[in-house]
Amino acid sequence: MVDYGVTSTGFVKKPLDVIKTEIEEVLRSKFGETVNLLPTSVFGQIVGIASDREADIWDILEDVYASQYPLGAEGQSLDSICSITGVRRLQATKSTVTLSCNLNAGVTLPIGRVVSQGEGSDVRFATIAEVTNSGGSPDDIDVEAESEETGPIAATSGTLTHIETPVTGWNSATNALDADPGRDIESHAALRARREQQLRITGKAALDSIIAEVGDVDGVAAVTGFENDTDAADGNGMPPHSIEILVSGGDDQDIIDAIWRAKGGGIQAHGTESGTAVDSIGGTHTVKFSRPDEIDIYVDVEIETDDDYPSDGDDQIKVAVAAKGDGLGVDGDVVASALYGSVHGVSGVVEITKLWISTTNPPTGDATVTITSRQVAVFDTSRITVTSS
Repeated sequence: MVDYGVTSTGFVKKPLDVIKTEIEEVLRSKFGETVNLLPTSVFGQIVGIASDREADIWDILEDVYASQYPLGAEGQSLDSICSITGVRRLQATKSTVTLSCNLNAGVTLPIGRVVSQGEGSDVRFATIAEVTNSGGSPDDIDVEAESEETGPIAATSGTLTHIETPVTGWNSATNALDADPGRDIESHAALRARREQQLRITGKAALDSIIAEVGDVDGVAAVTGFENDTDAADGNGMPPHSIEILVSGGDDQDIIDAIWRAKGGGIQAHGTESGTAVDSIGGTHTVKFSRPDEIDIYVDVEIETDDDYPSDGDDQIKVAVAAKGDGLGVDGDVVASALYGSVHGVSGVVEITKLWISTTNPPTGDATVTITSRQVAVFDTSRITVTSS
């Protein structure tokens, strides 16, 4: 006989055909073996209705059982399980960009003014600060903006030029650099995987735990860390028994709070950036971290193409190369050959006749750009040139 419900091997759901058979057996025991249980009979209809409702209950019971475990839980149940070990689902964020807006003298651009990539475009960015041209003549004024929708909204350099919400004296707008992409809400699979990673890290080493905690901060693109566990300052100027967290992206205060939560007592947080964390009883503590030196990378690509090459192929290559470069992270050397796949990923590319990289414009060769442990390579489509023929 099969055991159903919570068993030593887990939860076993009773299937619909078994439920139906059990109900029919009860009816026969009450009304005799000759009772009409055909699907078209009254009793047959009752059996069908009751069986379906009981099967629904078993489905609910199975979901309740699964919600207690990370592999089976979903939605809020999964969030609750992960929160037990301090892991929080990464929420969706908006993409951000710096707009250069040409304003007449004395003109104020209010918050919430919208710029897009063209009439009817769904790539729309709204200003998040008020700016004024306080000069005596028209001038380009920078203002921060964010996408109206959350997620990785792409806006390459020079494409945000259409003013959707005009203001008298606002003459033009553009973005000199690519928008920094946001993200979608973290999926169930990604959250489960990150929880497992956090559990492996927790307690393994203070530095690993801090890096993992800071990596969960909204907006953080890359993070690494260093430690000096000796009794003397090291060659990098780190004090004795200190750690230094190197972070690209993210809000300063969020990073400071994350370091404070994760670091052990008596460990000094060293760095070039400084802020204050508040402990559980209201005490204040100075916490430091560092930002990597950003190394602008220039790329010059020349290719031969065939008829399959799309009309926007040059732009597609720029986006692909920039995405590959942005994934290198802190201490990631820029190797020209590693970018070939991004170029060939666009249809119609027959041959790459030139792919040069450099920290100067224009690039002069394909030599690897070495990035140190305290640097990060920064790519932008405005610094990538593509010539197709």
